[in-house]
Amino acid sequence: MVSRRITVVPRAGLCNRLWVVACAVKYSLAHPEADVEIYWEKHKECNAHFDELFEPIPMFLPKSVNRLERFRLRVGRKENLFIPTLIQKCTFDKVLRFRWWMDRNAFDDVIKNKENIYVEAYETFNSFYVDADLGTYFIPNNIIQRRIDSIVSQFEGKTVGIHVRRTDNKTAISMNPLSRYIAVMNKEIEKNPEVRFYLASDSVEVKEELSRLFGERIITTDLFLSRSSLQGMEDAVVDLFSLAHTDYIIGSNHSSYSVVAADLFNKELILLNDYIL
Repeated sequence: MVSRRITVVPRAGLCNRLWVVACAVKYSLAHPEADVEIYWEKHKECNAHFDELFEPIPMFLPKSVNRLERFRLRVGRKENLFIPTLIQKCTFDKVLRFRWWMDRNAFDDVIKNKENIYVEAYETFNSFYVDADLGTYFIPNNIIQRRIDSIVSQFEGKTVGIHVRRTDNKTAISMNPLSRYIAVMNKEIEKNPEVRFYLASDSVEVKEELSRLFGERIITTDLFLSRSSLQGMEDAVVDLFSLAHTDYIIGSNHSSYSVVAADLFNKELILLNDYIL
């Protein structure tokens, strides 16, 4: 049997990285003979180390999600002249850069007879897809968890999660007009006059407008949601997990944030354009 070492580097934003990490941990548990190492790069697209946001993953102990300090493992970008990419090609037997359209079920065949493999991904990269129990993998640190608990304590009766993505995804903006969110929320009120909404959004304007329209039904925060700072990443985790604690989620089409929020605790997700008015 080939002694195999797999180095996994999640990339892109927070939610994409959580998919990759969970996928790698599941593979490691299913293949104890493989030495799976996960390296999390702190970068402007996700400006926090894993251990600044989450506790160690229980089922992955004694291993951990490592801080990526070695230049040769970094994601190749214009800012580093893609030099890590060249080093990786010389260092590893197989270099895989997974994209959403690639066949994750072919992973075992692709790495067959390879001993030293590098995987860079922003999507699941093998058949161990995690879609209902992410919350068992990712436990916010104590400080962040206390902030989540403070918000969730306001969820009395039926609380529906609303996710409106705006500032960093042009496709999500065009596919998810605010007018439709308003129509959907009015429909929810028709079905249950006591319903309240937890509003997660990266737009101050959206929060102000929906709060103006729906008043005390809206539970929201003034969190600083920014990928480029540690505070922004901490706030993103608070918002994500608070959204995940609602009864079900009306989410944004074309946004991994909505999907991951639902997957954390296996909540129903209704994408905005699938909602029947």
